[in-house]
Amino acid sequence: PAVPCCGGRMIVIEVFERWRQPRGPPASRAPNRENAP
Repeated sequence: PAVPCCGGRMIVIEVFERWRQPRGPPASRAPNRENAP
C-alpha cells in the first residue's frame, strides 16, 4: 500500500492476528546508563 504522506511504498514489518493486540514494551525495564549508580 502507498504511504499517505509521501506516496512511497509501505513495508509491513509485523502482521498481527485479528484477535491479538500488538505487544507493548516489557513491564520490567532493563537497567541503562541513566539509572546506573
